Amino acid sequence: MIYAAEFIGAKIKVMNATNKSLQGLEGSIIDETKNSFKIKNSKQEEKTVLKKGAVFMINNDTIKGDEIIKRPEERIKLKK
Repeated sequence: MIYAAEFIGAKIKVMNATNKSLQGLEGSIIDETKNSFKIKNSKQEEKTVLKKGAVFMINNDTIKGDEIIKRPEERIKLKK
């Protein structure tokens, strides 16, 4: 189950976000909190994207941010 995977280090693309300026952002996840991802893009800039209301492409899987609003350690423990 992708929701139980570790996301730090994964490739990510923001497909949709409440902050439209972040749509299309691509990079690697460098940190994850209950409510957000911190992404480093190809210009080595760090951006924080809220999970709520966003849709992500992580390692070629589409993931709705609303479904993963949990602390990483809680999300990883989810049953399959």
